[in-house]
Amino acid sequence: MRSWLRAACWACLLALLCASRAAAQTIPPTRKPPTPTPAPAVAFLNPQAGQALQGKAAILAKVAVSDGIEFSLFFGYTKENANFLIAEGPLPEGEMLAEWDTTTITDGSYVLRLVIRRENGDPLERLVEGVRVRNTSPIETDTPTPAPFIESAAATGTQKTSPGTPTASATPSATVSPAPPTLTPWATNPAELTLDAAIRSSAWGVLSVIGLFAFLGFYASIRKILQK
Repeated sequence: MRSWLRAACWACLLALLCASRAAAQTIPPTRKPPTPTPAPAVAFLNPQAGQALQGKAAILAKVAVSDGIEFSLFFGYTKENANFLIAEGPLPEGEMLAEWDTTTITDGSYVLRLVIRRENGDPLERLVEGVRVRNTSPIETDTPTPAPFIESAAATGTQKTSPGTPTASATPSATVSPAPPTLTPWATNPAELTLDAAIRSSAWGVLSVIGLFAFLGFYASIRKILQK
């Protein structure tokens, strides 16, 4: 009789262990949400990459640098030699940096380079390539309205934007709205146990206990009959 009770206790303990393990596997692991990309600190608004310019063109930029001191604006045929000064001075309150008189240079494709000097000594630099000066030569293709420039504040190098329209006004107004960050969906957890699997596991544990009790009862009955 004691051996029968001991076996029943072990069977119950095993069933409870299986059920608790199945329930624990249904809890998904804790994951950290993805970090959104910050808005750009410095971005060209006008001109954009591939934009055609004629006459005097306004150079607009968005500068969101709290410790910025001065700026320098350069141009060149390539990003390696974009060292010809257009304008420099203290950072303006608005977006207007300078007015570039393109009639003083020959037609061609140019690179603009903007350098922001900060209080900590680390400069910020932005480039816009493929700016087409077309004062004496025809514009090859129509250029649609330029899209706002979006780039991470930590990134440097050449911006990639859609072509834009020629600009001759000295006082245009433009704004930029950073695009909202795109959140990456969670990947499927291969170790996650579904609700159906947990129910099946618990059912098998209960049926195993019932079967074990039935077998032990049958065994005890047979033993009593044989002992008579």
